[in-house]
Amino acid sequence: MHLTNLFACLALCVCAAGISADDTDAEAKAYFEKNLGKLVTVKPKLLKDAAIAKVLTAKIYRVELGVGDTTLTPLIGRDGEKIVTLTQPSTNQDVPGLKAIVDPKFKLTTETDAIVFQSVLDALYPISNTFGEDDLKAKTIRHNGTEWTFVRGKFFKKDKGFMVTTDKDGVITKVRFSLELADK
Repeated sequence: MHLTNLFACLALCVCAAGISADDTDAEAKAYFEKNLGKLVTVKPKLLKDAAIAKVLTAKIYRVELGVGDTTLTPLIGRDGEKIVTLTQPSTNQDVPGLKAIVDPKFKLTTETDAIVFQSVLDALYPISNTFGEDDLKAKTIRHNGTEWTFVRGKFFKKDKGFMVTTDKDGVITKVRFSLELADK
C-alpha cells in the first residue's frame, strides 16, 4: 500500500511540475552521466598504513569529492577493479565492505593478531575525543572462542564497537558494528 501511495505522489509531482517523462528518464540520465563529471572534483589520497597492508587486500583512499561549495570525503577501498565504501557505521549493522576486503590469508587467532586488526580499525575509523577522553579510555579487545570484540567507545554508557567472527582457523567470516556490545 505504501508503495502505491509513493508512486501516486511522484506522479502528481511530475504532472504538477509540467515535466514530461521524456525529460526525466533516459535522456536526462544519459545527459547527466555524460556531463556530471564536469562539475565534480575528485582528489583521492592513499591511506598509507602497515596494518592495512597486512590485513586488507584493498588500497584505502580518503577521496575528496567536491561539487561547488560542497565537499564529501568518503573512505573507499579499491581492490583491483572492485571498489567498496567503508563508511563509519552509526548503528547496529553488518559491515560487508570491510569484510569483503579482509585478506583471507590474515588469521585472527592471537592477541597479537587482534592488535594488528585493531590498528586497521584505528586507521579507518579513528576514535574521536570530541566529547572527551571516555571513548579512548573504553578502547579494548575481548575474545571468547571465535568471537572477537573491539570496543571503540561508549554509546549511552554501553560499549560500542566491532564484533568479528572467525572460523576455527581464524579466517574472518563476519564483521559487525554494534552500539550495544555485551558486557565482558
